[in-house]
Amino acid sequence: MQNQNKVTESLTVYRKVLRINPDNIFALNNIAYIYYKTNTGSKKEALQAAVRSLKLNPDQQDIEQIKKNLE
Repeated sequence: MQNQNKVTESLTVYRKVLRINPDNIFALNNIAYIYYKTNTGSKKEALQAAVRSLKLNPDQQDIEQIKKNLE
């Protein structure tokens, strides 16, 4: 339960970061990664985050693989 709370809290922080800086690749990648690894949050949001991150920096093989797995 405590780990789930930390994951949810992390997602909240990353979303706040994106409201301030929508191009923050770190936050975008982590939203995608958290969903991919824990199935927490929104799959649609995770896929959108991965796509946006790859538009900003296409040379991210790990995020490309996460995106493919989310599609």
